[in-house]
Amino acid sequence: MPRTRNENGIDIPLTAEEEAARDIEDDAGIAALPMNKWKSDISRLDDGMPRWFEDAVTDGSVVLKPGRVKDNYDSKVVLRGEKP
Repeated sequence: MPRTRNENGIDIPLTAEEEAARDIEDDAGIAALPMNKWKSDISRLDDGMPRWFEDAVTDGSVVLKPGRVKDNYDSKVVLRGEKP
């Protein structure tokens, strides 16, 4: 089914140039999905553990005992390594 644009309430088929431009936009959106998911996941893990705290753990200023905070930190380290 051909794509259309709406002009004054009338659906008009896209020209070949408009189709090509829309294809490029669609491809860019699909290509951005992995990074958008990663940002969402890292943002969820950032809740309750700001980056300065994570850095303090990394440099050894703060030592984490086993538990939720350590699990959260470990998850963030793994997720940062998987950045697209």
